[in-house]
Amino acid sequence: ACKGTRLGGLIGKTRGPEVEAEAKRLSGANSVRWIEPGMMITEDFRADRLNLHLGTDGKIGAARCG
Repeated sequence: ACKGTRLGGLIGKTRGPEVEAEAKRLSGANSVRWIEPGMMITEDFRADRLNLHLGTDGKIGAARCG
């Protein structure tokens, strides 16, 4: 299951494969969903998924499990 307690260091980072790998390692998540501003997403909860919310600048503004 994803653990969101150690993800503060991801805030402000730019999307990329290295950042995604670090996010998986820190959270223990099996998958990462990148969420861009205005993007439509499903509301299903998955305990093994990390949601990385991007700002308009393309940088991570929030990181949440689910």
